[in-house]
Amino acid sequence: MEKSHTMATRERSVRGHRFSDRFIAGALRVFSRVHITLYCWTSGIIGERIFRNRMLLLTTTGRKTGQPRTTLVAYLTNRDALVIVAGAAGAEKHPEWWLNLQSHPEALVQVGRHKLLVRATRALPEEQQRLWTRYPAPHALFESMQKRVSREIPVVILRPASSDVSQM
Repeated sequence: MEKSHTMATRERSVRGHRFSDRFIAGALRVFSRVHITLYCWTSGIIGERIFRNRMLLLTTTGRKTGQPRTTLVAYLTNRDALVIVAGAAGAEKHPEWWLNLQSHPEALVQVGRHKLLVRATRALPEEQQRLWTRYPAPHALFESMQKRVSREIPVVILRPASSDVSQM
């Protein structure tokens, strides 16, 4: 009995996560940093697509630190706007970038070599419905994610603050 308790304790970190979970989380952080670096260095030639998803770099202002925070996010286009989903791969918590945008809705987006200042707003239910009519496959993924979590997953509209996204 004592031995199994000790083994269970060794598998857990100070925060209570198993080693394998910490390892995967760490590997994903490293992969993300490398991906962002390659995206920036190559102006999106490397990294603009992941598994048929179009990717952008979103730079928000940290709500606690005030420092710029860059993350890779899949997006859709909708007329004069870019659309991102704060799904966090189905996690129970909102992604940090969404929490940052709630505090500081202005952000910088890079799509390929194009950079754009944007203002983020949460999609209204009717906007969201129009989007999902236009994009049935992402809608199915969104619905699947939403069923797995108790939080409401925000759909975020990024509208240009100073330029035109039509060239994206």
